[in-house]
Amino acid sequence: MAPTPEEAVKLSMRIDAPLWRAWIKLAEREHYDPIDRIKMMMSAEVINADPPVLEDDEKARFERLNRLIRTIVEIAVAMFRNGEFTSDITLHVFQRAMADDAFRKDYTDHIGGADPYTHGNPLKEVNRELGWRIKNAIPVEVVKDDDGKPVEVRNLKGQVIQSYTRLRLREDA
Repeated sequence: MAPTPEEAVKLSMRIDAPLWRAWIKLAEREHYDPIDRIKMMMSAEVINADPPVLEDDEKARFERLNRLIRTIVEIAVAMFRNGEFTSDITLHVFQRAMADDAFRKDYTDHIGGADPYTHGNPLKEVNRELGWRIKNAIPVEVVKDDDGKPVEVRNLKGQVIQSYTRLRLREDA
């Protein structure tokens, strides 16, 4: 079972500035946010620890989540590189991911075996995390309306995600 937000640990630390700048470059090469790259490495370390430090079910959950994340990032980057970017790329990445049998199985298992197209499952909070990974994998920013509010597409029917925020390529892309 995924941890609740109350079970999350917030950390703060000091890092030498040149080390951090270099880390940012490495993370960007892999299409990850720098903090997210640290989380992925930490996850890999605890998954592969010998002797084990995780219970089998937690290890399986982390392995599955890492596969979901890697697949989402790979699809987003490939679509961007292939010129398939649209403001609705989040929806398109999820659609392409769900067409992959391995991803669909991992996703369904991650949400407790429920129908992935049924809304209201609290375990589908993973969608928010996967959407965030898409946004950070490619050079985009959120589309905003005239009032400066994000432009959202809501109440999707027949999709794994219920809503998403439209994106546009950054000017420096």
